[in-house]
Amino acid sequence: MSANTKSREFYFGLAAFLTKRRRFRFTLRSILIVVTLLAMGLGYFSFRAQDQRSAVARIHALGGYLQYDNNNVDNNPRWSPAGWLWLRRLVGDDYFQDVVFVNLDQTKVSDADLRVIGKLRRTTGLSLNRTDVSDEGLALINGMTELKHLKLEKTNVTSEGIHRLPWAVSSLLLGDTNVGDEALIDLSDYVSLGLDGTPITPDGFKQLKGFKNLRNLSLQRTAVGDESVPILAQLTTLQLLNLKDTKISGEGLFALRNSLPNCQIVGDWNDLSRFGKYNPRMVERIRSKGSTTIVGRATIPIQRDQKRPEKLVVLSGPLIADFHLSLLEQLDSLEVLDLRGASVTDDGVQKLQKALPKLRIYR
Repeated sequence: MSANTKSREFYFGLAAFLTKRRRFRFTLRSILIVVTLLAMGLGYFSFRAQDQRSAVARIHALGGYLQYDNNNVDNNPRWSPAGWLWLRRLVGDDYFQDVVFVNLDQTKVSDADLRVIGKLRRTTGLSLNRTDVSDEGLALINGMTELKHLKLEKTNVTSEGIHRLPWAVSSLLLGDTNVGDEALIDLSDYVSLGLDGTPITPDGFKQLKGFKNLRNLSLQRTAVGDESVPILAQLTTLQLLNLKDTKISGEGLFALRNSLPNCQIVGDWNDLSRFGKYNPRMVERIRSKGSTTIVGRATIPIQRDQKRPEKLVVLSGPLIADFHLSLLEQLDSLEVLDLRGASVTDDGVQKLQKALPKLRIYR
């Protein structure tokens, strides 16, 4: 064998040895990377489980209750999370289930408590009604990135706190808080809003014009009036509109019913059209009990001393006759009567108009 051949074999052997060594070293490096990534992932889940365990303990100490993503309510023994039983006993259930709803209504929860509870990153619903939570507390739940439904009625929250809400929130109840006009600019993308009893002014309600996603809106006991009707009439995505105890007149309610035919409007009005399905004797029997059957609404008394007088009454359909009009003669507060499609005569309408001279009648 020549010297050149021996030399070539030597170098080839050396190259093969070094190549195998490089592959071996590269494999070790890959394993170290994988192990590091796994450790980081396990560490994340471990911290999240510990945060949830601390939050759950605090919620129970405050007298609240919660629900997990597997429909388990406060560790109901009928439910168990996924995962091997031996492993759950070893590391705890918080590794295998997430808190999705928390109710702390009328508890002594404080802003400081929300620092712990605000670490529940998978929670989608949080109710804090009638608590002392303030704007400072809202800043501590900003990390709840999946929070969609938030209830803050009768809390110490103001317009300033609204700027600090988690971005994912789309349903918000702010009834009887000091949230004012300036807060509405941050709520334009919301789907559901409860603003009952807030000090928002008619000028503030003008901002509702840009609320294109709104499906549920409650303005009970607010300063909203007829000047806001054109704005509300443009909210064609609305499915529910609560206008109880507001300044909107019968004419305003009539206009909204025409503009929002697919929206259930709750307020100082009633649809008594179902009266047409009863004979006069049955109507008298219903009336003697102090109530009437209402389409799509709960039964209400028809009597002079109603706490919430009706501003608008609808009596439509071919079965509505002059007799049914006589039932309305005692409603002094009635402003508008919708008789479109009713089988009433001019004499019947004139008689009712004489009894209620201020009544506006549409036929």
